Amino acid sequence: MPRPPAYKFPDPAAWEVRYGLKPYPLTKVAAFLAHNAATAIQKDWSTLDLDEACRLQATLDSIFETVEASARLPVGHDVQFDGTQFWAFPHPEKLPTAAEQMPLMDAVERNREHPDSFFIPSDAELEEIHAGDFVQLGVGWKGEGERKAGGERFWVQVTRRAKRGRASSSKPTWLALTSTATKPTPPVEFTSRNILKTMTAAELLSGRNRDLDQPKK
Repeated sequence: MPRPPAYKFPDPAAWEVRYGLKPYPLTKVAAFLAHNAATAIQKDWSTLDLDEACRLQATLDSIFETVEASARLPVGHDVQFDGTQFWAFPHPEKLPTAAEQMPLMDAVERNREHPDSFFIPSDAELEEIHAGDFVQLGVGWKGEGERKAGGERFWVQVTRRAKRGRASSSKPTWLALTSTATKPTPPVEFTSRNILKTMTAAELLSGRNRDLDQPKK
């Protein structure tokens, strides 16, 4: 088993320059998690024996997973610790690749077909979306051969919006940056017809856990 490297502290400014996505601090995290994380990184792992270094690495990974779950971070976000507080780092490489290969779901059409069970954001909610906020998109595929019909939903961070309101055409109104682990890929382009749910950056930072499967009241 290879020895874990010494813990590398996150650099939010460098991340924003590299990806164009701004990391943000997670303020609603239990204090004991920050204390445990600080304890895990207080020693240089490269100076410890292999078993102890691996144990601390596993402990820190577990803490990050707990923070990610408690903060309900969207898909494609990594948790890091700067020695004092936790940060969320938008990670474009981790956006589901299905978005690059399949047409996005028409949420408006699905809502028209199933108005009592398939909810979508109101026009007022769409008006509130700004760069830095998060929206949920979806892709779906039909059954073919041995492959069963199915679909996938995922969250993306909005990087730019072109216009307001519910779009009736296919012209993109929002863009979300994506890339693969090895090379950049074109941004995901979507219209308001593709948006399944919304979550503002303020809601994410506040730690509010509203029911995202129900429309806002």
